[in-house]
Amino acid sequence: MDLEQKLDEEIQKNIWSKESIDRVRKVVELIPTRKNVPYRLFEEIEDYQLYYELHTEWKGKSTYEMRSDTESGVEAFYVSFILWTNKQTEDVKERKRLRQTIFKPKQKWIQYHTINDWVKEYESHPEWNGKSISEMQKDTESGGRTFYNAFYIWTISQTEDKKEQKKLRQTIFKPK
Repeated sequence: MDLEQKLDEEIQKNIWSKESIDRVRKVVELIPTRKNVPYRLFEEIEDYQLYYELHTEWKGKSTYEMRSDTESGVEAFYVSFILWTNKQTEDVKERKRLRQTIFKPKQKWIQYHTINDWVKEYESHPEWNGKSISEMQKDTESGGRTFYNAFYIWTISQTEDKKEQKKLRQTIFKPK
């Protein structure tokens, strides 16, 4: 199914504004005549959201995979969207919020705000029980490395006091 057909299907859902549909349609129509997709025609976040919906092959890709994929066009889309969000606001948190409207966080750990959240997650993985920090950092198979790195970053964000950071980490990773 080509992009024009996918756009027609999206229009049937009745969730997109006429203005966004018109801008995305213009881009879709221009693609065959151009080397690069003219993302500069997009004015609203809805334009990017709609265009992203047309590319089902991009779904489920991490932002790392998007930046590395020069074949499908997702890398150019990703860069364009990042530049657009940078123009919209200087506030880092607002940029992140805008970006997450399209690129949903893959890891649930972004939602963790308390040490109890982290402890609960750790305890839900019996395969991590008793592993040292270095063993966790080597564990790419069960996600131990990703968990530990996210947890470590979280502890740093909680306090500047190195002793307090260590104390937080030792809540889960007891000294041997």
